[in-house]
Amino acid sequence: MAIYTVLNLLNGDQELVTYYQNAKQLWDEIWRDYHSLNVDGLAELLHQKQLTFEYRCGGKHLGQEIMVWTGFGLLYDARVGFEGENREKALMLKEAFQKSSCSLGVKHKAREAAKAFYLE
Repeated sequence: MAIYTVLNLLNGDQELVTYYQNAKQLWDEIWRDYHSLNVDGLAELLHQKQLTFEYRCGGKHLGQEIMVWTGFGLLYDARVGFEGENREKALMLKEAFQKSSCSLGVKHKAREAAKAFYLE
């Protein structure tokens, strides 16, 4: 569950949309990087970008949450779910998060998101 996002919405955080837009830009950078073509390379990129997400997306807890949920969410289509190349990327992302040196908090959030998106 994206609890920090909900709490920030309830508190009227006007920057929340900006944080998610920042995350989208960061994910565009990650997927353009040739290291994202395999699980090990993607895992390393995730580790390298964690602090950037935290810095550009509202702080430690909110930034980690946004990192994970946007990572999966940008690959998801509400009408058909994960399809084709996006399904392959989502499965690779799920594995890369767990293989990465990201914090335990990020890994836990990634397991929750994968479950919510029916990737378990």
